[in-house]
Amino acid sequence: MHWGAHIGLKVVTAPTVEPVTLTEAKLHQRVDLSADDDLITMWISAIREHAEHLTERALAPATFCLYLDAFPCDGIEIPRPPLTAISSIQYYDTTGTLVALDGADYYVDDAQEPAWVLPAYGTTWPGTYDIANAVRVTFTAGYSAALIPTPIKAYILAALGTCYANRESTAQADRVPKTIDFLDRLLDRYRVWSV
Repeated sequence: MHWGAHIGLKVVTAPTVEPVTLTEAKLHQRVDLSADDDLITMWISAIREHAEHLTERALAPATFCLYLDAFPCDGIEIPRPPLTAISSIQYYDTTGTLVALDGADYYVDDAQEPAWVLPAYGTTWPGTYDIANAVRVTFTAGYSAALIPTPIKAYILAALGTCYANRESTAQADRVPKTIDFLDRLLDRYRVWSV
């Protein structure tokens, strides 16, 4: 990436489904009652977000917008793999008009993670207006429930088990961070290392 420039990433549409369902979580915890459903649901989302932070991946389908000050000469690295689709690339042209880049003018290299967007063969990136966030790439990323890697799903369930079992215990509170730290190591093979 062009590290001298300003880069931003925003969630446009947050995930509406989690990698672990409430039913799966309750089965794993051996919980039969519905009294803690809201608590368990909250923990699933919180643990998924923590795992996303650690891995720099999208673990549930979401829509993002990547903001750049200009088109980087070496291509656009798309964060939060796995990339599902590029929805649009918009930019402020040299006159200050927001326009969409034609799909024929770029291609997506998704043979690696993270994926890259590069100018199509024989083309170059267009010039942009000299303002912050002149380029906006809207994309979807994340695993479907059927494709989430088993170790990541197991991590979420194991971390949930630790948090749920110790939710009110002060006697065991000092053990929880150590257990979570150990579980976090299970995500190491899925961490994204950007170039």
